[in-house]
Amino acid sequence: MRPLIAMATLTAIVALATAGGDIPRKEDVPKNLNLLKTTPSAKIRATAAIELGRRGAIRASDVAEAVEPLLDFLKKDKDADVRKACAQALGEINLESEKCVAALTETLGDKSTVVKIAAAQALAQYGTEAKSALPKLRELAKAKDDKKLSQAAAAAAKQISGTPGKKGG
Repeated sequence: MRPLIAMATLTAIVALATAGGDIPRKEDVPKNLNLLKTTPSAKIRATAAIELGRRGAIRASDVAEAVEPLLDFLKKDKDADVRKACAQALGEINLESEKCVAALTETLGDKSTVVKIAAAQALAQYGTEAKSALPKLRELAKAKDDKKLSQAAAAAAKQISGTPGKKGG
C-alpha cells in the first residue's frame, strides 16, 4: 500500500509542477512586449500578444504597459492573426475600458471575420462598460452573410446588456 501512496504522491507533484510551467510569468512581460513590437514574424507577434493577454487575465496590472502597443497593433498590423490576438489580449487584460472599447468597436469593421469575432468577444469581457458598442454589435448580429460572426455579435450584445466587466475595468 505504501508504494502505491508514494507513487500517487509523486505523480501529483509532477503534475502540479508541469501545470505551473504553463502559467505566464510577470518576468516574461518585457520579453513579450519586445517581441510584439520588434519581430518581423506575424506568428511570433500573435503569440506574444496572446501571452500578454494570458498574463493580464491573471493580474492586469502586470501588463498595463502593454495596452497601448496592443491597441496600436490591433489597428495597424497587416496580419489578421496578430489583430485577432491583440483583440483577445485586450479583452483578457480588461483595462482602460473607454479607450479599449472604442478601439474594439472600431475593429468590428475589420476586413477579417476572425478579427471581428475576436473583437466582439473581447467587448463582451468588458460587460456593461462596452454599452457604446451595442448598436454595432446588434447590426452585426442581424447580418445573414456570416453565421459565426452574427452569433458572436449576438452573444456579446447579450452579455454587455446585463453584466458588469469581469474586472471592473
